[in-house]
Amino acid sequence: MALNLAERYGGASKWYDDWLSTADDSAVIGWTGGMTFRHAYPGEYKPGWKRYRPQDLPMLPDEMRFKPLVQKKSLYAAMKSHMEKADRVIHAGKPDRAGQASVDWMLFHLGWTGTVVRWDTRLLSRASLAESGNDFGAWAASEKCRMHADWLVGINMTRAITMETENAASILVGRVATPVLARIADGLTEIREQSACVRVSPMDMATMQARLARSGTTPREAALLALGMYEKGLISYPMTSNRTLPKRNDGYREWLTRLARLDGMREAATKALERLGSADKATGVFQRDGFMASHGILVNPIPLSRYSRLTLNEQAAYRLLAKAAIDALAGEQERPYSRREYGVPEALEDMNDVSTWLSAKELAGGTRSVGAPATRHVLLERLVERGLVDLRNNQFSLTRLGATALNKVPGSLKDPGVTLLWENALERVAAGEMAEAAFMKDVGGYVSRLVDEARKLS
Repeated sequence: MALNLAERYGGASKWYDDWLSTADDSAVIGWTGGMTFRHAYPGEYKPGWKRYRPQDLPMLPDEMRFKPLVQKKSLYAAMKSHMEKADRVIHAGKPDRAGQASVDWMLFHLGWTGTVVRWDTRLLSRASLAESGNDFGAWAASEKCRMHADWLVGINMTRAITMETENAASILVGRVATPVLARIADGLTEIREQSACVRVSPMDMATMQARLARSGTTPREAALLALGMYEKGLISYPMTSNRTLPKRNDGYREWLTRLARLDGMREAATKALERLGSADKATGVFQRDGFMASHGILVNPIPLSRYSRLTLNEQAAYRLLAKAAIDALAGEQERPYSRREYGVPEALEDMNDVSTWLSAKELAGGTRSVGAPATRHVLLERLVERGLVDLRNNQFSLTRLGATALNKVPGSLKDPGVTLLWENALERVAAGEMAEAAFMKDVGGYVSRLVDEARKLS
């Protein structure tokens, strides 16, 4: 990613562990390698909170506290040294709330008060990289609210349920983990010759992971593959739950014409071009309006000579993503399929669109997904690692511990509708429509009620 950004300055010249300098010596580019901070541990709020004690619940600290990651120490030192000589900082973090918060928090921690320019990094190509006219500071506020809210629910309910069951190891309970566990339990009882439909549209991260998982690629491998392709400028930012086509300044005609040169793409691309007609003109870059990650994954047309140098896995993923968007432009209809098992692909699909398992269908009008696109597969791995479910031959099964956990938690914590309400509220914080304090007040009240309900269930 840093190399792609450096192309704007003639390439890279000197390399170090955490940063590089550009060929024209006008800029230094550092990389965070993920989040730059963590949530404070319970004992860092109050020493007594290190231990599991019923009288401490609910634990509701007066403020959100975050700490710098120790492993980022050399990055902090390098960036602070360079900032002392800089006239501005270009924020080129990934185009989502976590990417915004990671860089924003580091700048705050290092005391930077100068000019910050946000770049649109949805696609890492020279033609698409440009300054964004929007201020995405509220994104960072939303991400910190999410982290703190997840911490409050997770730490209080994990301790409450673990102490109630007298389990030797802590039982994973969480705002997203628990409704997903409940969905897996329900999904296992619904396996039959079900009719369902695959929506024809650009892919998001969960759809790509599910499709590749059915052909033998693990979700973790698929996520790393997609991120690697993004960092090489081959596809737009893949960690999205949105499956709409991005708006383009001038249309899709040239984009389709260039993709038609790839093996297996000509027929679909030609059909899409015919459907678009003369109203769609030459290609352009993405329009820069709204959230930067507010569309499905789109491939960046590349010359055949570069395509031939991609790995076989990259070529397969590139064709898969290109075909999905082309079919949507061509007006292809939904395709039926049947579920005969409930494993990782099915769980990823259900996390990405909870409308099919909502008890209150009216909640499906806004956000329809639970969990972050980058970490849904990690959550499923944690459910297995913590002994709540087993996974064998791509088939989940609920363990005795998992069943006990579901029996002990309040019903609202198993309801994806409650999680959707949270996600919609976080989007309002990200859009600047809801204050952090108002969101956290609601969360604090909800956690207090959860603890009371858990005590009544004991």
